[in-house]
Amino acid sequence: MNINEADSNYQLFYGFNDPEGQNIALSATSMIKPIPNEKELFLFDKTSRTTGYGGLVSARQLHFICGPYPESIIDENVIFDKIIQTIILPILLIMLILFNSLSLAVLTRPTMKTPVFTVLLGITMVEMSNGLLPLPMYLLRAFYSDPVWWEYKKYTLYNLTQISKWWKYAPLEIYQTSSNPTASGILAWTTVFLPTVCHTTATWLTLFVALQRLIYITYPNKATRLFSILTVRLVCISVLLCALILHIPMFQSTFVRFQPLLLHQNVTFRNYSIDFKQLLFI
Repeated sequence: MNINEADSNYQLFYGFNDPEGQNIALSATSMIKPIPNEKELFLFDKTSRTTGYGGLVSARQLHFICGPYPESIIDENVIFDKIIQTIILPILLIMLILFNSLSLAVLTRPTMKTPVFTVLLGITMVEMSNGLLPLPMYLLRAFYSDPVWWEYKKYTLYNLTQISKWWKYAPLEIYQTSSNPTASGILAWTTVFLPTVCHTTATWLTLFVALQRLIYITYPNKATRLFSILTVRLVCISVLLCALILHIPMFQSTFVRFQPLLLHQNVTFRNYSIDFKQLLFI
């Protein structure tokens, strides 16, 4: 995807018009020590007079600190990302579900009700969930050929007539955003948050199986009394709860609304200068 050469005279910024987004941007810029000039990194009232947005922050700055925010689209990254998420991942997830379904059919037989196989059953169920949760989203993206597949239009459109000598809206070729926080939240929960919990749970249960086998070999008599089916089930539930608690910070992620803007290089608005040379090498 080729970007207009005229846009090379601009640099991408994000404009926020809600307090939550402004607070995130302020937190991001405050983490840079030392700050060359705070007015060059983030502008409030001064930019709102010309852009209509109460905050403005460098795209590279915010992506590096907070992430993930949309960056300029590069052909190689788009093609690689599309191959992974629309072809390879769906195939791997379908294979994962099929193989775990076979394991589930075997481990649920009455003759397999032992403490060791109970843990293996828990691992199988968690791994199957790890495939079932993200698969619908990846399949929908494959059919619609669009990361933000729930949008009616390929790119979020804005009123391109609102252009001043200081700034303009970013062209549609260099970004793609979602206008639906609910859909974005569902995508994040099914492809990132919950699969991460499932993966953590499966890893810890695998360690528990190794510990269980070690005790069975070293102290076989004590292991029989220690690992009952009820005890093993309680351990599996406890491990799942611990994984959920561990990832609470990830669950607190929120979605904010922002507007990608392009500002002219080395713009001076009244007494506030925006020096892009400093911004690009922070």
